[in-house]
Amino acid sequence: MMRFLSACCALQLVACSHPSPTLYVPPELAPISRLAVTGREDWISGTKPLHFGEYTLARRGSFGFRLTATGRGSWVGDCAPITTERQGPPPIVVASDLRCTLDPGGGDTSRTWRLVVRTLKGEVPRGDLVGPNARVDVLGANQVQGGSAPGGALPAGYHILAAGRAVAAVDPLGEGAVWLDTGLAAERRDAIAAAAAALLLWNDLVNPRK
Repeated sequence: MMRFLSACCALQLVACSHPSPTLYVPPELAPISRLAVTGREDWISGTKPLHFGEYTLARRGSFGFRLTATGRGSWVGDCAPITTERQGPPPIVVASDLRCTLDPGGGDTSRTWRLVVRTLKGEVPRGDLVGPNARVDVLGANQVQGGSAPGGALPAGYHILAAGRAVAAVDPLGEGAVWLDTGLAAERRDAIAAAAAALLLWNDLVNPRK
């Protein structure tokens, strides 16, 4: 009887420790600290900022944001209107492409990065983040751990890759999380963090949280 109860308790502990599916993280990011996202409910309503790691994120209008890194400057993100439409049959919700400019401020447009992620019928979204002498790929990901990927117009999360190697991941499931390669130079790390912020905004506007 005691063994049965112990087994039940163990199962309950596992269930509690995995209350919802989480995004599959590529092996190269596994040793990196998971940056928990906090404040999503208030951030999407525009009342309070969102946080992950050293970053604070405040909404600017309907489709913009300001990202501030502790001890460094702010980045301004401006995105094209984010919309959805129903297509079919069978009827499915299709999101508009994500198109944003990410500006580190100071009026120097030579340092501006551009993020474009396209929604492709029957495929996960994909695109890129392009900046001064740099480009990284952004791929939608539906591989999850601890359950199946939720339905919706957007994937379960995103992987950001430089030359085929993952340098960041964005998990919008549940409260959300971000992984950022700590070996990146500060400005590139901030640019990728700003792209992660844009992906979270895209997800929260297209797949409203219940």
